[in-house]
Amino acid sequence: MADLMPNVSAAVGAIVTTIVLLIILRAVRPTAVEVDGKRVLEYGRPMKIIAAVLGSCGAGLCAAALLAPTKDRTIAVAMVLGFLLLTLPLCLEFFGVRVEFDAASIRTRSPWRRNREIPWSAVNRVWFSQALQWYVVKTDGFGRVRLHVYLNGVESLLSELEARGVPVVR
Repeated sequence: MADLMPNVSAAVGAIVTTIVLLIILRAVRPTAVEVDGKRVLEYGRPMKIIAAVLGSCGAGLCAAALLAPTKDRTIAVAMVLGFLLLTLPLCLEFFGVRVEFDAASIRTRSPWRRNREIPWSAVNRVWFSQALQWYVVKTDGFGRVRLHVYLNGVESLLSELEARGVPVVR
């Protein structure tokens, strides 16, 4: 019976993770919110809550690592730093990414690259990356814009691109 516990724990973890991801995916809004005449794509509250919870867990783990026995403290601190290094990109992505569009252009804000204002005429095609679960908007001279499936409002932008004659492969 004791031999089954690791397998049961792994199976329960996989099931819970799948359920949570499905709930989050169902919470993603396909339509963009309109703010001051612009339509806005952002990560929603569930994604931001996940980032905040993971960040809080990291802070708690830091405290626990500092209370670890002296001989284990280096390993504990290294593991916590590794956890925080994995959590930081999520926080940056979920709180720092924003895409806006209106009649004139698409504007992007991201912690990964400079802000851009992309005229509609520069967008030439869009495709979906199954492996990375995001849409890639290819432009001439402005790089690529990546729109993850957990980003609210993606469908609104894709529909706008199609209406403007940009080929979109879903």
